[in-house]
Amino acid sequence: MNLQLIKKYIAAYLSTPTTRLTTVSAPMAGIQLQNGDEESFFYSSTTDENLFFEEYGEHVYTHTYDPATRSFKTTEK
Repeated sequence: MNLQLIKKYIAAYLSTPTTRLTTVSAPMAGIQLQNGDEESFFYSSTTDENLFFEEYGEHVYTHTYDPATRSFKTTEK
């Protein structure tokens, strides 16, 4: 699983001096983000290398990377 795209998104949009990332492999491979009291879990799509998901509380977000414009589009699932 390539987590570089997720790390790129976090660096561009969510990173602060107190942001902590942890790569996890169980129960699902991904990246656990912690920033103060806020916590999100990011994991890659198994079918599209430009797609990944974020679980934040009760919400699930879909992030799609567009290589042509080098930008991300986010929608709530």
